[in-house]
Amino acid sequence: MTRTKTAPFVRQGVSSMAISMDVLLAGLVLLAMSYLYYGWRPVLLGLIGGVSSLGAQILVSLLLSHHLPARPVSAAAYGLTVALLLPPSAPYWMPVAGGVFATAVACVPLGGEGHSPFHPAAAGASFLTICFAEQMFAYPAPRAPMTNFLPLGDTASVIAGTSPASVMKNGVSPLTTLTEAVTGQAAGAIGAVFILIIAACAVYLIARRAVYLSSILSFLAGIYLIGYLWPRLSTGPITSGLWELLSGSVVFAAVFLVGDRRYASKHFWVRIVLGLLTAAVCMAMRYYGVYEQGAFFAVLLVNAVVPLFDRRLTHLFEKGGALHAEE
Repeated sequence: MTRTKTAPFVRQGVSSMAISMDVLLAGLVLLAMSYLYYGWRPVLLGLIGGVSSLGAQILVSLLLSHHLPARPVSAAAYGLTVALLLPPSAPYWMPVAGGVFATAVACVPLGGEGHSPFHPAAAGASFLTICFAEQMFAYPAPRAPMTNFLPLGDTASVIAGTSPASVMKNGVSPLTTLTEAVTGQAAGAIGAVFILIIAACAVYLIARRAVYLSSILSFLAGIYLIGYLWPRLSTGPITSGLWELLSGSVVFAAVFLVGDRRYASKHFWVRIVLGLLTAAVCMAMRYYGVYEQGAFFAVLLVNAVVPLFDRRLTHLFEKGGALHAEE
């Protein structure tokens, strides 16, 4: 009988520290892209999120164990990931609140990196959405690169934009084009609108074995398939499926949350099933929930059943001879 383990599901030759460093580097690339469109404000939000999360990890670790954390880079990566899901014009206290919650509530007290059942960054983003939904989805209007940067101080004069995900919530087709959505010309979160750059980050993270390609593709395939079969838009199933993929934080969540090997199953076919399940939960929340985005909520819910699925489905797939631990 094969024994399965709960997190961390890190394979031999890939350390949690290396994964955190790779995620942090990819996040910094997205921050650099956001700077080109919005200036220094989103960069400061990302740095504040990383530093706040790191500070919370140190403080909670000292209170609980009287020792400094062994892998402080992980907390900085979680805090940065939360910040990348914020609007570029978000107030500076938001990455602090999200980063501290991610580390001090959803990570260290539950066992630390890779041992907590929930992805800390998904938990931080979910906390901010539930408590501060108005600020969480208050996106500035998109702008051309290197022009009309956001102010570092008061953002009352910033022109508000409407994200494609918000428009689709009302069953209306987005005003932006698919090309604009891919190239970052749509209103949205700091790191979630640069689809092409996220794809490049995915290639890097897959090559570095920081994320699972199977989890990413099964999640994205599930999102598109549901959008195709049950379209919300009148433009046709193909276009509707594409917009479901390219709107909101779907692609970002696929790479940085769903694909994270520290919080995924260790078996290939189980990851496929869980990726599809995450997509189904995400789309149900998009269709029937109160928020325009549901990817990070879906990640949290599926995180809770990863050990159960890993035990039950492993036994079934072993009988069928279809079990593979790696890609």
